[in-house]
Amino acid sequence: MAPWLDLNQPLDHEFQMELQIRDIRSITNVDDLRFMAETLCRLAFHFQSVNKKLVHQLAAADAAAAPVTDRHRQMAEEILASLQQP
Repeated sequence: MAPWLDLNQPLDHEFQMELQIRDIRSITNVDDLRFMAETLCRLAFHFQSVNKKLVHQLAAADAAAAPVTDRHRQMAEEILASLQQP
């Protein structure tokens, strides 16, 4: 994996996520829960699309950057190839 692609989340992000999950678990109204699920689904699809495009652009820039080794070029090409899969 490319060194610039750090997938680890800071502890404060994990904490905020856990707080939001607990808020969602506390919802008792079915209509509110449906609305939340629909909103989260839309956001997930949007962010997935944006993230895929950004990683693709970063990998392309990394592959085209100043002198790189064959291994670096191969890593960038592998990332690009994996992003082109559905």
